[in-house]
Parts: sequence; C-alpha cells; structure tokens
Amino acid sequence: MYLDHFTHYGLHAASANALSHPAEWFELLTQATDVAMRMPKWDRDQNNAIRRETLRLLADGWLRAIMATVRWSEEGHIAGRDMLSRWAQQLDRFFAEEPALFEPAVQVFQHSFSQYRPRVPGRAPVGST
Repeated sequence: MYLDHFTHYGLHAASANALSHPAEWFELLTQATDVAMRMPKWDRDQNNAIRRETLRLLADGWLRAIMATVRWSEEGHIAGRDMLSRWAQQLDRFFAEEPALFEPAVQVFQHSFSQYRPRVPGRAPVGST
C-alpha cells in the first residue's frame, strides 16, 4: 500500500528511503486521513468498504507512527511542545469522526505524551479515576 511505501522504513529501520523525522510521518498521515475522511458515507454498508478499510489502515499508521515517535524520543531526540500539541489536535479531530478506529492511537498517545493528549469529549483520560 502507498502508506507502507512511505512509512515502512521510517517506522521500522534506518534507510535512505526512510522518512527521517516524525513530523514527516504525521504530515503524511494527516493529509491522507483528511482525504479519506472526506470520502462519502453511503446508506449501504457495502459501499463504505473502501472508506472503512482506508481509514483502518490509516489509523494503524497513526498508531505505528506514535509508537515510533516514542522510540525516537527514548533515543534522546526531542519533539517540540507545539508539534506534539498539533498532532494531538489532529488525532482528536479524527477520533471525533471515527472513534472506534482511532481509539488505540489515542490511548497510546495519551499514555506516552499525556501532557499533549487530545481532549476526548465525554471520556475520562486514560489512567484517571
């Protein structure tokens, strides 16, 4: 898939083909997810299969990118507050549209970058009582 072509090396191993910085990963994911979210929702479920599968793959890409960013940060790299806050806002927007698909990515983001977590309406943050 197109997403794997651009993110596989950046998310999994060092390579000349890699997207070298999380900002590149999230920019690609944001643009692709924005396009997929604009796909029409049809009355018949079978007509929504392409949209649903595309968003499922993109949500998985978000999850992989977040986990890769956690590893990247653990290696001593610094992700800026504004950058993390922007990613949280973007993720929150996608979660609001498709909560079931983006729930795992939201949870990992909340756990890893709790100070920048998206504001999820009607839900307590992960780890709160």
